[in-house]
Amino acid sequence: MNPVGTIALALLILVFFVAIVWIRRQKARSIQELLRRGRRTQGEVLFVEEGYEDNADTLHYSFTLTDGREMRHSYRSLFRRSWGDVSAGSPIDIIYLTEDPRQSLPAQETGQEEPLAVIPLFWIAVVAFSLLCVYAVEQGKQKNPGPPAPAAPSSRGNLQPYKPRP
Repeated sequence: MNPVGTIALALLILVFFVAIVWIRRQKARSIQELLRRGRRTQGEVLFVEEGYEDNADTLHYSFTLTDGREMRHSYRSLFRRSWGDVSAGSPIDIIYLTEDPRQSLPAQETGQEEPLAVIPLFWIAVVAFSLLCVYAVEQGKQKNPGPPAPAAPSSRGNLQPYKPRP
């Protein structure tokens, strides 16, 4: 791979990595905001949508605001893969912002320590580092080529008669 292509690939991976970190950080900030200023209420689980392959399950729930409006939301956890402990119709504690009830989450999602996103982010960093190492090695080979190969003997004009060794 040429140096420009390697640099472009490394930059693309870096941009992807930064975007994921930024999105996860925004999600963490919204959770902190909900914890600081949110209001607790009792909600109801509508259903749990199973995630495919490595994706987490999505919890669909509803809750009623103090003015009587019903809100329906879905939530895919950063901290768990499965909502196997809840089923349709189960009560669930919800935290929401009174000024923007569209921002809500199940109360049991707060206080978790390690998001599931850490694992993919780790592997993205490993791949990016590996690519940069390969690039550095290739650049080193181009700057310091090995010794020149010995010239092949020419069959013209250099022929000598065979003399056995004593």
